Amino acid sequence: TNTSANFKIKTMDDEFETFKLWRVRETVSQLCRDRGYVVYRREIHRGLRGFKRQYGDQPSEGRPSWTDLSFFVSHRDNPNDEMYICFSDEPANLRTFTRLSNILQDENALRRGGQTSRVIVVVQRGPTRSKKEIGGIIFECFKELELFTINDDALVLEKHVILTPSEEELDMLDEENIPRIHSDDFAARYFGLERGQVVKIVRPSGLCVPPHICTCRPYMSYRLVV
Repeated sequence: TNTSANFKIKTMDDEFETFKLWRVRETVSQLCRDRGYVVYRREIHRGLRGFKRQYGDQPSEGRPSWTDLSFFVSHRDNPNDEMYICFSDEPANLRTFTRLSNILQDENALRRGGQTSRVIVVVQRGPTRSKKEIGGIIFECFKELELFTINDDALVLEKHVILTPSEEELDMLDEENIPRIHSDDFAARYFGLERGQVVKIVRPSGLCVPPHICTCRPYMSYRLVV
């Protein structure tokens, strides 16, 4: 019957949508951890079954809704430095960012502890904006699709270390000969890299890297963000 067929379609849609929501939140949780924010391993490795237990498995009925997935994290080196992961159902435009900035600034003013200095906005569709600072809060934007389809194995396995001006290692490099990475490149956005920074990329032993070279020991390379 049509009723039975519609129920099966709805169930299949909910199953895929739940899988997608779980995958996106898992990826953005790993992103936070890779940037140095505190994210417990159970948040990243809860599995699809654990995600369903906590958030539900019927997105078509709002369990979970897109905005249910939002959360705050604190930086490992400075617990008062917080980042807000906002799963937004609004367009990624200046109006949305300004509204969020005003809300977070008001909350910052009322709190004695942590202060939100950065927001990652995750949107389902529509155009995204490049990194922007509003009211002292930095806004970054990612699409659901790029977080869902990301091949994060290489990003997770590769350790990215931002070199500070005081490090001797940076003095040994010839800036003119350092390969470039654009600030709009997904890897640069994933790690929150800024123009002018030099990042050291450490690949573990046994990891194959282009052009299909398998290293017997950790392999290091550098990139200048432009």
